[in-house]
Amino acid sequence: MINILYLDIDGVLNNRVHDCLLFECEPLKYKLDPFNLMFLDNILERTNTRIILSTSWRNYPDDHVFMNAKGWEYTSLLPQLRSDYRDYIVGNAPHDSGSDKYTDILKSIESLKMNPKLDISSFAILDDDPIQGLEKFNTDPDFMEYVHWFKTSKMYGLDEEISEKIISFFNGEGIYEEGYTQI
Repeated sequence: MINILYLDIDGVLNNRVHDCLLFECEPLKYKLDPFNLMFLDNILERTNTRIILSTSWRNYPDDHVFMNAKGWEYTSLLPQLRSDYRDYIVGNAPHDSGSDKYTDILKSIESLKMNPKLDISSFAILDDDPIQGLEKFNTDPDFMEYVHWFKTSKMYGLDEEISEKIISFFNGEGIYEEGYTQI
């Protein structure tokens, strides 16, 4: 059985502390933080997990150059992530222009659950933003047994505590209530 990790990038694999050290806190000059990546590596090494990208960057071409209001340019981090983790990334969460990211994720989960050829045991959503409106999708009484949301801090991104909780969840060692919002 495999686990599916819906992975956001900003605030998960990069963070404000790392960006400020590199760029004197210029916003939107992001680089992936090697420490955040180390904790992602730990999850992938200790669980049978595949990644579905849920970052909003999935909606842009890999070579897309962004520019903020101050004129700072930055490019997508997806090429580096796709290169380094190509054996683990199995796709992007679908994007419906009429819905938000979390609605898209939940539709994806429902679709994957219904596929009899897939042997998926658990789903986790790893993001730095709160998830709203999930109760309308929670029609399955066992939903919280196999789907869980783990929230990172924009300041620090993915850390050891959160990575260990994801590993425990994926390895069937429990659902976490304190400090984490569940779906």
